Amino acid sequence: MLAFSSADVLDTVLAAGLPRLTARTLTMPGLLTRQLETIRDHGVAYDREESGTGVLCAAAPILDQGTIAIGAISASGWSTRMRLDHVTSAVHTAALSLSRAVGRAA
Repeated sequence: MLAFSSADVLDTVLAAGLPRLTARTLTMPGLLTRQLETIRDHGVAYDREESGTGVLCAAAPILDQGTIAIGAISASGWSTRMRLDHVTSAVHTAALSLSRAVGRAA
């Protein structure tokens, strides 16, 4: 959601600080900002044990008619049981389908 938020929202998040949740949590603002650019470019975000040890996640935004995220869809699971490369395309495709449906309803 943050990757598709306004610059003001990102500034607020960065100003509040980036608390470390696990050894892999991104706590450096510059690194997070670059990661958000990659997420916008690819349309999928990954959590590789950044928010919880042993937990992986692939997420994609549900966009309104433009580029504003109004929701997201994700798949998460234990790192010992889930492979991100197996779920990424399904998550991305589902988010695109939902975005199209939202656009038609508006």
